[in-house]
Amino acid sequence: VLALALALQVVTHQRDELATHPAWGARIRQAFTAVGLTVYPAWNLSAYAVRGSEAVAGRSAPGALDVVATIAITGNAPVGLPLVRVTLRDRWNAPLGARVFEAADYLDRASTIREPVAPGSLVPVRIRIADPGTDAFGYEVDVCLMDRRTGLTCQAEREPFQR
Repeated sequence: VLALALALQVVTHQRDELATHPAWGARIRQAFTAVGLTVYPAWNLSAYAVRGSEAVAGRSAPGALDVVATIAITGNAPVGLPLVRVTLRDRWNAPLGARVFEAADYLDRASTIREPVAPGSLVPVRIRIADPGTDAFGYEVDVCLMDRRTGLTCQAEREPFQR
């Protein structure tokens, strides 16, 4: 009984790392979600690359700023869908504001992309936000993951010279 309790404690403590396992990761995520425990899979943040982005005012609706990007899965192992942070910048490159979007916010409703995403896949990002007008002179699209110990971790903060 004590050995079983210890094994359960170890699995609970390591659930984020175990949730990325190719064979049983999905089962581990489902099991912990079923008992009400949050799992933040420890996907490799370096396995994502933003490949091209553009922001166009008024494309989808008046008063909207449409941000379109593509995220390439560059690693050699499947990963989950990342969080995407969009930061708007003023003429001095200071941030005006930023928001983090989940996959449900940036994927088309008809999208067939599901987790885990295979290496070599391209993930289309389509985000519509309120147009800040002439206050914004630039923007940045960043890939982020949630980590139980450090919170939100984004590539621009972790690897500032990779851009």
